Amino acid sequence: MAEFVGIGLGAVQAGLYLARAEAAEMGRAVILRRHEQADCIRRAGFIDVNVAAAESLQWKRIHRVEPLLVTDPACVNHLAAATEIAVAVNSVGDYAGIAPLLAAATRRKSRQGLPPCIIYASENHLAAAHLLRAAIEAEDGVPDRFQTVDTVIGKMSKTIKGEDEITAAGLRRCCPGLSEAWLVEAYDELHIGRIADTGTYVQRLPGVTMHDDLQPMAAAKLYGHNAAHATFAYAGLALNLPLIRDVVALDSIMQLVRQAMLEETGVALRQRFGNGNPLFSGKGWTDYTDSLFNRMANPNLGDSCERVGRDAVRKLGWHDRLIGTIRFVEEAGVPAHSWKIAACCACHASDWNTRRLAAKWRLDGATPEAADNMSLALEQCRPHCRRWLRSAFQFPAPKL
Repeated sequence: MAEFVGIGLGAVQAGLYLARAEAAEMGRAVILRRHEQADCIRRAGFIDVNVAAAESLQWKRIHRVEPLLVTDPACVNHLAAATEIAVAVNSVGDYAGIAPLLAAATRRKSRQGLPPCIIYASENHLAAAHLLRAAIEAEDGVPDRFQTVDTVIGKMSKTIKGEDEITAAGLRRCCPGLSEAWLVEAYDELHIGRIADTGTYVQRLPGVTMHDDLQPMAAAKLYGHNAAHATFAYAGLALNLPLIRDVVALDSIMQLVRQAMLEETGVALRQRFGNGNPLFSGKGWTDYTDSLFNRMANPNLGDSCERVGRDAVRKLGWHDRLIGTIRFVEEAGVPAHSWKIAACCACHASDWNTRRLAAKWRLDGATPEAADNMSLALEQCRPHCRRWLRSAFQFPAPKL
């Protein structure tokens, strides 16, 4: 039986988790929903992942991965035997669908005296582990047989579908028979929350950094990395530029986002979490920002503005990467001028006006007053942003 099981199969599961499980010489299985994916992987006996290094496009082959359809009764056996499980599904909204399977596995662990397991929640949500645990317990999961752990994953990745697109990009398909390729960047850090009892729960995946408090890393990812990535994407969509690297090359956009990162998010992170973390020092955050921009400009990654900017209504949500960043920065007592311009660019590129967004923010949990105040602040910014957009960003971002 596999000691590591992945639930959901895509670029993150393959390029981050399965690659680590192979390096640790752990037995590997993955639970998925698509018959053709399972059949092709079973016939091939391997999975290929493309890796975008700065100097070249590379690839990695992961051997001996056992594919299991989610309807296969053997899934419970593998999950019950596993000591580490990585959940990498579309969103936390999918937890209800996999919780019965995980709960059944914990009950079997309890009956048969099998070891407890660590379950990594990888859905880019600040409360992912809490929500996953609650979903499993609601299905009568045995609490002392599993521990859910939050993750912060900065590794950029994407799925490319269609033979023409895969061939044009010079990529390997994930396995013969599938018109699908996975591309991940070479950057490979994986941060997780503290595992409560390391004597009982055995963490074997290599290259993992454990934190007593993961919140600072999660804040840096959402209010730094994600916010900057989205801003480049929406600026690119406004200009009909296809790739993120094309936008990163524009001085005026780079100036705006760098200022937002260093003078707004960076200052707010230090105010909120103190200077104890070297990442949040002036030099540490500047180095991180410059490295992040270089990664986004990687010609071998070729990330598109359309992919990064899709699902704008979610990314303009009250708790998400643009509006959430404005709120985080201002709650630290720091003006969020640059991030407000970024949010206006996103509204323009996605055809969402602030009045409609204010109604959505109330549904997200904002008070009517807070939603109206945010809407007013963005409306006041909009004329300046519109003139800047009409100029195709030919002059520096307006000062508010």
